Amino acid sequence: MHSETDSDGDTGTATDGETAKPTGTPGLGRRILLAVGVTVIVISGGLGWFVGSNGELSDAAVLGTGFTVPVTPGALALYGVVVSTGLLGGLFGLVELASRVEGGSRAE
Repeated sequence: MHSETDSDGDTGTATDGETAKPTGTPGLGRRILLAVGVTVIVISGGLGWFVGSNGELSDAAVLGTGFTVPVTPGALALYGVVVSTGLLGGLFGLVELASRVEGGSRAE
């Protein structure tokens, strides 16, 4: 078994009751998720605009429900942005909840 040592000779593992040093940049994961989320939302709006520009229908039903969306570039772009923001917001909220629950169990 091989373990790498860093510049100060520490292998990064805890021995003899010592606690391991946390590594990484605080908040980096949150910034990455935010950048990915904004990118997905912008792409969703762009795809909505593209589909709305090329659509031949006047209205489109949403997932077989009675709710319809007019097939125009602005309406479909807005629909894409709203739906992707809602879904990503829900997923990111669940990630935040899981992170808090995991952090709380470590403190005990």
